[in-house]
Amino acid sequence: MGDCMKRSLTRRSLSILLILSFASLFIAACAGADGSIGSVGSKGNTGPAGPAGASGGSGPQGPQGHAGQRGPEGANGPRGSQGDGAVATVATLTIDPKAVAAGEDFTLSGSGFAPGGAYTAVLSVGGQELSFIHVDAGSLSINDSGALNSKWRFASAKPAGVYTLIVTDEQGNKATVPFVIS
Repeated sequence: MGDCMKRSLTRRSLSILLILSFASLFIAACAGADGSIGSVGSKGNTGPAGPAGASGGSGPQGPQGHAGQRGPEGANGPRGSQGDGAVATVATLTIDPKAVAAGEDFTLSGSGFAPGGAYTAVLSVGGQELSFIHVDAGSLSINDSGALNSKWRFASAKPAGVYTLIVTDEQGNKATVPFVIS
């Protein structure tokens, strides 16, 4: 290689070396320490509203409020058809005194039975009927108000305990009352 060529390579090598040196200095200058944070800028415009979210669950019920004023009374409705006059009642019985011994009298009273009919009275224990005597004169009848009142005598020598007195009218209305034999 000639002298000229050597000089040319040397100049070229020096030029490349010089360019690389400047590039290294530039990169080193850009990679310096972080600067301080700047001040906050002005607030920007509000963006458009997003879509509505799903409904939340129900909350607990609040306390009951005070009752309001009563409203005006409404008009009367049309009159209903005439019923058959039958009124369902519940028959009831009582015994006085509450406990008796064999040979003693007691009073049986009841209400809520079919008016004007007759009735039967049965003293029962474990499905067996026991003897007792109607001591009033006349039949076993129910008055026009559906009530009954009669005197009876327990005649059996059964052991002490609680028994059941059952009264049934002609229409099947039935009532029971505990009967204590002392």
